[in-house]
Amino acid sequence: MPDSLKIKIAIDTQILAYLIDNTYPRLTCFFKALSANPFVDIVCSRFSTYEFVGIRKLEHYLRKIHLSSNQNGQVVNFSSLLKYKNDWNAPELNYSIVYEDISLSVNEDMRRLNDDFNIKLEVIDLHNEIWNLHRELVLSSKISKEDALVLISTVFPQEFIKEKYLIFFTNDDKFFRAFCGDQKIEAIDNIFSNYGVNLPQAYKIIKIKTPSSEKFLNLYNIPRNLYHYLSK
Repeated sequence: MPDSLKIKIAIDTQILAYLIDNTYPRLTCFFKALSANPFVDIVCSRFSTYEFVGIRKLEHYLRKIHLSSNQNGQVVNFSSLLKYKNDWNAPELNYSIVYEDISLSVNEDMRRLNDDFNIKLEVIDLHNEIWNLHRELVLSSKISKEDALVLISTVFPQEFIKEKYLIFFTNDDKFFRAFCGDQKIEAIDNIFSNYGVNLPQAYKIIKIKTPSSEKFLNLYNIPRNLYHYLSK
Protein backbone atom coordinates (compact mmCIF):
# COMPACT_ATOMS: atom_id res chain seq x y z
CA MET A 1 0.00 0.00 0.00
CA PRO A 2 1.40 3.48 -0.85
CA ASP A 3 2.76 5.38 2.15
CA SER A 4 0.60 8.36 1.17
CA LEU A 5 -2.49 6.36 2.18
CA LYS A 6 -1.16 5.44 5.60
CA ILE A 7 -1.35 7.20 8.96
CA LYS A 8 2.01 7.35 10.70
CA ILE A 9 2.07 6.88 14.45
CA ALA A 10 5.18 7.47 16.53
CA ILE A 11 5.53 6.52 20.19
CA ASP A 12 7.92 7.77 22.82
CA THR A 13 10.62 5.61 24.33
CA GLN A 14 8.86 4.70 27.57
CA ILE A 15 5.87 3.29 25.71
CA LEU A 16 8.24 1.05 23.75
CA ALA A 17 9.36 -0.40 27.08
CA TYR A 18 5.74 -0.85 28.21
CA LEU A 19 5.04 -2.88 25.08
CA ILE A 20 8.10 -5.11 25.42
CA ASP A 21 7.29 -5.92 29.06
CA ASN A 22 3.53 -6.06 28.51
CA THR A 23 3.27 -3.67 31.45
CA TYR A 24 -0.31 -2.79 30.52
CA PRO A 25 -1.93 -5.72 28.66
CA ARG A 26 -4.72 -3.61 27.19
CA LEU A 27 -2.23 -1.07 25.90
CA THR A 28 -0.30 -3.95 24.30
CA CYS A 29 -3.49 -5.24 22.73
CA PHE A 30 -4.29 -1.80 21.32
CA PHE A 31 -0.91 -1.45 19.63
CA LYS A 32 -0.99 -4.98 18.26
CA ALA A 33 -4.32 -4.13 16.65
CA LEU A 34 -2.78 -0.98 15.19
CA SER A 35 0.20 -2.92 13.85
CA ALA A 36 -2.13 -5.26 11.98
CA ASN A 37 -3.98 -2.38 10.30
CA PRO A 38 -2.78 -1.91 6.68
CA PHE A 39 -3.56 1.82 6.89
CA VAL A 40 -1.19 2.41 9.83
CA ASP A 41 2.59 2.58 10.11
CA ILE A 42 4.11 2.64 13.61
CA VAL A 43 7.54 4.27 13.46
CA CYS A 44 10.47 4.84 15.79
CA SER A 45 13.16 7.45 15.18
CA ARG A 46 16.87 6.72 15.46
CA PHE A 47 17.14 8.78 18.65
CA SER A 48 14.26 6.84 20.22
CA THR A 49 16.24 3.69 19.44
CA TYR A 50 19.28 5.13 21.22
CA GLU A 51 17.18 5.93 24.27
CA PHE A 52 15.49 2.53 24.21
CA VAL A 53 18.84 0.72 24.28
CA GLY A 54 19.88 2.71 27.37
CA ILE A 55 16.59 2.11 29.18
CA ARG A 56 16.62 -1.61 28.47
CA LYS A 57 20.29 -1.96 29.43
CA LEU A 58 19.51 -0.58 32.89
CA GLU A 59 16.29 -2.60 33.20
CA HIS A 60 18.01 -5.90 32.43
CA TYR A 61 20.93 -5.03 34.73
CA LEU A 62 18.58 -4.41 37.65
CA ARG A 63 16.77 -7.66 36.92
CA LYS A 64 20.08 -9.55 36.89
CA ILE A 65 20.98 -8.08 40.28
CA HIS A 66 17.62 -9.08 41.71
CA LEU A 67 17.87 -12.61 40.30
CA SER A 68 21.45 -13.06 41.46
CA SER A 69 20.60 -11.90 44.98
CA ASN A 70 17.65 -14.28 45.22
CA GLN A 71 19.74 -17.21 44.02
CA ASN A 72 22.37 -16.43 46.65
CA GLY A 73 19.80 -16.09 49.41
CA GLN A 74 20.43 -12.37 49.74
CA VAL A 75 18.05 -9.44 50.03
CA VAL A 76 18.56 -6.61 47.56
CA ASN A 77 19.59 -3.38 49.28
CA PHE A 78 17.63 -0.88 47.23
CA SER A 79 19.38 2.16 48.71
CA SER A 80 22.70 0.72 47.60
CA LEU A 81 21.24 -0.23 44.24
CA LEU A 82 20.06 3.32 43.57
CA LYS A 83 23.50 4.62 44.51
CA TYR A 84 25.53 2.34 42.27
CA LYS A 85 23.20 1.57 39.35
CA ASN A 86 24.37 4.39 37.09
CA ASP A 87 28.02 3.46 37.68
CA TRP A 88 27.22 -0.14 36.69
CA ASN A 89 29.16 -1.49 39.66
CA ALA A 90 26.55 -2.51 42.22
CA PRO A 91 28.21 -4.56 44.99
CA GLU A 92 25.72 -7.37 44.38
CA LEU A 93 26.75 -7.81 40.73
CA ASN A 94 29.24 -5.89 38.61
CA TYR A 95 28.03 -5.12 35.10
CA SER A 96 31.19 -6.59 33.53
CA ILE A 97 30.08 -10.04 34.65
CA VAL A 98 26.72 -9.97 32.89
CA TYR A 99 27.18 -7.55 29.98
CA GLU A 100 27.10 -10.31 27.34
CA ASP A 101 23.75 -11.65 28.57
CA ILE A 102 22.35 -8.14 28.82
CA SER A 103 23.49 -7.35 25.28
CA LEU A 104 21.65 -10.43 24.00
CA SER A 105 18.51 -9.44 25.92
CA VAL A 106 18.51 -5.86 24.59
CA ASN A 107 19.02 -7.08 21.03
CA GLU A 108 16.11 -9.46 21.51
CA ASP A 109 13.97 -6.54 22.73
CA MET A 110 14.87 -4.64 19.55
CA ARG A 111 13.93 -7.60 17.39
CA ARG A 112 10.57 -7.95 19.14
CA LEU A 113 9.66 -4.32 18.49
CA ASN A 114 9.60 -5.17 14.81
CA ASP A 115 8.38 -8.78 14.93
CA ASP A 116 5.66 -8.41 17.58
CA PHE A 117 4.45 -4.88 16.87
CA ASN A 118 5.61 -4.19 13.32
CA ILE A 119 7.35 -1.03 14.52
CA LYS A 120 9.57 0.39 11.81
CA LEU A 121 12.92 1.32 13.31
CA GLU A 122 14.59 4.23 11.55
CA VAL A 123 18.11 3.20 10.55
CA ILE A 124 19.29 6.51 9.09
CA ASP A 125 21.59 8.62 11.28
CA LEU A 126 20.32 11.95 12.61
CA HIS A 127 20.82 14.56 9.92
CA ASN A 128 22.19 18.09 10.19
CA GLU A 129 18.98 19.91 9.27
CA ILE A 130 17.24 19.11 12.56
CA TRP A 131 19.73 20.80 14.87
CA ASN A 132 18.71 24.44 14.42
CA LEU A 133 15.08 23.51 14.89
CA HIS A 134 16.02 21.45 17.94
CA ARG A 135 18.00 24.31 19.49
CA GLU A 136 15.20 26.84 19.04
CA LEU A 137 12.56 24.48 20.42
CA VAL A 138 14.63 23.70 23.52
CA LEU A 139 15.52 27.35 24.21
CA SER A 140 12.00 28.66 23.60
CA SER A 141 10.05 26.19 25.71
CA LYS A 142 10.15 23.94 28.77
CA ILE A 143 10.69 20.86 26.58
CA SER A 144 13.86 18.94 27.46
CA LYS A 145 16.60 18.45 24.89
CA GLU A 146 15.95 14.69 24.84
CA ASP A 147 12.18 15.01 24.37
CA ALA A 148 12.68 17.63 21.67
CA LEU A 149 15.05 15.37 19.76
CA VAL A 150 12.69 12.39 19.96
CA LEU A 151 9.86 14.54 18.63
CA ILE A 152 11.76 16.33 15.86
CA SER A 153 13.60 13.25 14.60
CA THR A 154 10.23 11.54 14.23
CA VAL A 155 8.44 14.29 12.32
CA PHE A 156 11.58 15.26 10.32
CA PRO A 157 13.27 11.84 9.87
CA GLN A 158 15.45 12.64 6.86
CA GLU A 159 16.94 15.79 5.39
CA PHE A 160 14.42 16.03 2.57
CA ILE A 161 11.51 14.22 4.23
CA LYS A 162 9.07 16.00 6.53
CA GLU A 163 5.98 14.12 7.64
CA LYS A 164 2.78 15.76 6.41
CA TYR A 165 0.72 14.25 9.21
CA LEU A 166 1.95 12.31 12.20
CA ILE A 167 0.39 11.16 15.48
CA PHE A 168 2.71 11.06 18.48
CA PHE A 169 1.75 9.03 21.57
CA THR A 170 3.42 9.80 24.87
CA ASN A 171 3.08 9.17 28.58
CA ASP A 172 5.40 12.00 29.60
CA ASP A 173 3.27 14.57 31.42
CA LYS A 174 5.98 17.25 31.52
CA PHE A 175 6.61 16.98 27.79
CA PHE A 176 2.91 16.91 26.92
CA ARG A 177 2.11 19.99 29.00
CA ALA A 178 5.05 21.91 27.51
CA PHE A 179 4.34 20.91 23.92
CA CYS A 180 0.57 21.13 23.67
CA GLY A 181 -0.87 21.49 27.18
CA ASP A 182 -1.26 24.29 29.66
CA GLN A 183 2.44 25.26 29.52
CA LYS A 184 2.64 25.56 25.73
CA ILE A 185 3.86 28.90 24.39
CA GLU A 186 2.93 30.44 21.04
CA ALA A 187 6.55 30.35 19.87
CA ILE A 188 6.33 26.58 19.34
CA ASP A 189 3.89 26.95 16.45
CA ASN A 190 6.03 29.69 14.92
CA ILE A 191 9.25 27.69 15.20
CA PHE A 192 7.81 24.68 13.38
CA SER A 193 6.24 26.93 10.76
CA ASN A 194 9.51 28.79 10.13
CA TYR A 195 11.23 25.49 9.33
CA GLY A 196 8.37 24.20 7.21
CA VAL A 197 7.72 21.29 9.56
CA ASN A 198 4.17 20.31 10.41
CA LEU A 199 3.29 20.00 14.07
CA PRO A 200 2.58 16.39 15.01
CA GLN A 201 -0.70 15.59 16.74
CA ALA A 202 0.44 14.65 20.24
CA TYR A 203 -1.72 12.59 22.59
CA LYS A 204 -1.18 11.52 26.15
CA ILE A 205 -2.16 7.86 26.23
CA ILE A 206 -4.10 8.06 29.48
CA LYS A 207 -6.37 10.83 28.18
CA ILE A 208 -7.20 10.71 24.48
CA LYS A 209 -10.18 12.70 23.28
CA THR A 210 -12.59 10.55 21.31
CA PRO A 211 -13.78 12.18 18.05
CA SER A 212 -17.47 11.34 18.47
CA SER A 213 -18.06 12.47 22.05
CA GLU A 214 -16.69 14.49 24.95
CA LYS A 215 -15.32 11.35 26.59
CA PHE A 216 -11.65 10.51 26.97
CA LEU A 217 -10.01 7.15 26.36
CA ASN A 218 -7.37 5.77 28.71
CA LEU A 219 -5.22 3.25 26.82
CA TYR A 220 -4.05 1.74 30.11
CA ASN A 221 -7.62 0.79 30.84
CA ILE A 222 -9.44 0.25 27.55
CA PRO A 223 -13.19 -0.41 28.05
CA ARG A 224 -13.93 -4.12 28.24
CA ASN A 225 -16.07 -4.19 25.12
CA LEU A 226 -13.37 -2.48 23.04
CA TYR A 227 -10.69 -4.72 24.56
CA HIS A 228 -12.56 -7.86 23.50
CA TYR A 229 -13.00 -6.42 20.01
CA LEU A 230 -9.28 -5.66 19.66
CA SER A 231 -8.37 -9.10 21.00
CA LYS A 232 -10.19 -10.92 18.21
